[in-house]
Amino acid sequence: EKPKDKLKSIKEYEIDCELPERYLLTAYTAKIMTLKSDIGRSFLEIGRLLAEVRAQKIYQENYPTFDAYLSDIFPQSRATAYALMQVYESNIDPELCLEIGWAKARELASLEAVEAIPEETRVKIKEIVQDPDVSTKEIKEIVKKIKAEPKKPVKRVVSEVKEKTAKVKLESKNPTKTICEYCGKEKEGLS
Repeated sequence: EKPKDKLKSIKEYEIDCELPERYLLTAYTAKIMTLKSDIGRSFLEIGRLLAEVRAQKIYQENYPTFDAYLSDIFPQSRATAYALMQVYESNIDPELCLEIGWAKARELASLEAVEAIPEETRVKIKEIVQDPDVSTKEIKEIVKKIKAEPKKPVKRVVSEVKEKTAKVKLESKNPTKTICEYCGKEKEGLS
């Protein structure tokens, strides 16, 4: 059996206790790499697999540290790998995660680590992320502001973000000035 054929057959395994220990890392990695191409639909499963590799220290078969393993399978961004695990390990309902998608779930999960955020704020944010009219970019800005000022009323934060978004959209229609989407400052020149 050629090595590529062997890897292909391992991809087909549902990872369980039946698999010999020496093949576990290969099996997990193959499954993660397969799912990685469709992260938008597979983010919870990838997060689960990564969390298992870390918790069970399966990476130690071939890597000295979990970060070394991540550097190999997520060379562009280990932060993405940690965010996938954070979403999976969060207290967010998995059905809600799948409904709102990877990008919004990532932002929502990042709030869980901030203990100063009141429970009513957390509930309100979960409602906001489900609104299809609220973009991921707006959710990211709302989360950033709430982390900075956890006691600030959510309604006020949301209205500030919506107002800024509307202003940026309106002002960016001016052909001689554009607004930087990230900092909100005007830039001269044709857009």
